[in-house]
Amino acid sequence: MNSRTSQTPVVSLSKVASRVTLATAFLLASSVGLTPSFAADEKPISLETELADAVESPVLLSQATAENTILLFTTNRYTVRVYQDGNQTLMNVYDATFDINRQFEAPTQFTILNNQGTYISTGSFAGLQARYEVSVINAQQARLLIRDGSGNSISNELSTSVSISRVDTQEQDDQNTILRFNTASYAVHVFEREGNRFMNVHNRFTAMTEVNGQAANLAPNEAPYENAVSYVSSGTRNGQPVEYFARIDAAGSTILEIFNINRQRLFQEPGEGPITLNIPSADLPVGVETIGGAESAYVAAVFGGQETLNELQRFYPDAFMDGARQGSFINVGFFPNRDSAEARVFELRGRGFNARVIFRDIDFR
Repeated sequence: MNSRTSQTPVVSLSKVASRVTLATAFLLASSVGLTPSFAADEKPISLETELADAVESPVLLSQATAENTILLFTTNRYTVRVYQDGNQTLMNVYDATFDINRQFEAPTQFTILNNQGTYISTGSFAGLQARYEVSVINAQQARLLIRDGSGNSISNELSTSVSISRVDTQEQDDQNTILRFNTASYAVHVFEREGNRFMNVHNRFTAMTEVNGQAANLAPNEAPYENAVSYVSSGTRNGQPVEYFARIDAAGSTILEIFNINRQRLFQEPGEGPITLNIPSADLPVGVETIGGAESAYVAAVFGGQETLNELQRFYPDAFMDGARQGSFINVGFFPNRDSAEARVFELRGRGFNARVIFRDIDFR
């Protein structure tokens, strides 16, 4: 298709009743065999021809929607669709203001941010590197947040309507989850399907999935992790083959470690926040009857309101408003021991935030 940005798109109003209808059809095009492709600053020329079959076949569109779409919603400016294509999760973002696709068939990762299920894809916006975060607030509300390469907000819009929300299909993965946890830098997921174990390791800062559905195995109980359950999977990091170890000990502390093929440790980071686990009894080390999963009680807390929270989320995207006996505060991570929480508080104070460790009474919560 030829691209001529000086022309105005030709759209038959008899076939497209509204801009929202056009946007939805445009986003669903991939499910009906259409593959329009435009640069970020281009406008499509004649959508009438390319969209004719889709617009004239509402049954086909509804079938594609029902079978493939996880989430479909509109904001004042955007129409957003998250959907499955085989084993891939993809994202389309249509910008009605400029009549272009900001994202089209963009590979997407599901994770937990600010205690909300979030779909993340990377791409560009007006020629700049951008990260698209689609958060599911509830079945009736979603949010699109677009950040630049520095983490600053480009656009932040709540849905005005949610047409489809099947996020529960994604959350059903927890039924197959063996171990899921976050570190400051990664989201780690070990799961089972048809009797086989797999691992996902998603870099939360680059939005790249370094291990994507790779086979995982139970690792030997070697020192100093004799009383921990460890799962290992292979991947590539910075161009070299590596092994990723996801571990949890009897007290419920988690850690992610990355080793090269020479058994040199390249990376180590403790887990933080909620843990999902369903460790098979056969995986437990000898002498260990249960693996803990109690909620971490030591919180790195910052005192402030919405403006402070917005500033914190530039550095700690998972920060959220929280509260305990001591009152309300911004939770910037909770940990199984005071030393880990103090380390985070030290970071926060170095950035100029009023931070301290709070011991949360778990029974009170």
